[in-house]
Amino acid sequence: MAIELTKEKQTGAPLWEVLALLGAAVVLIFFIGTYVYFFIGISHANSKIKQLDASVADLNKNIAQKEQELAFVQKKTDDFKALVASHKNLNNIFALLEKDLIPNVSLDGFNYKSSANNLISFTGTASSPILIGQQIEVLKKENFIKNMALSSLSSNEKGEVAFKVDLELDPKVFSFQI
Repeated sequence: MAIELTKEKQTGAPLWEVLALLGAAVVLIFFIGTYVYFFIGISHANSKIKQLDASVADLNKNIAQKEQELAFVQKKTDDFKALVASHKNLNNIFALLEKDLIPNVSLDGFNYKSSANNLISFTGTASSPILIGQQIEVLKKENFIKNMALSSLSSNEKGEVAFKVDLELDPKVFSFQI
């Protein structure tokens, strides 16, 4: 075999193959970098979600506790409203009777029967039976009186006429204005 002293020109890969190989390497590095970037981002987001879930759980626990406290307060408030609504306010009756009382008629006794009919009775005196009739007519014009009855009429030792009137009042008269 013969020894050759001249160098033979080496032929390399064509340029398009080199460029294709470099392009494939760049695309591969880009995809690997993108994968690592999103992997790190997702793991960071997952840890943040876990922290927020823990915070939400604590907040939900606090909300449930506050709702229980509010339910207790609401029950107490409802109980108090029911108590006030069932209570009869007799001050309204006196104010209404006072504004309708005509001169020379005086009231000297009052009786309230706590029942479903809202009955009150009052006794009084007048200088004449005509004044009692006028007083009854004035009271009949009031819309808060459902029913009225003159239950007794008599003369006292001073010459005045004593009377007793029974009234059935509208339940709204007894309610508190809240």
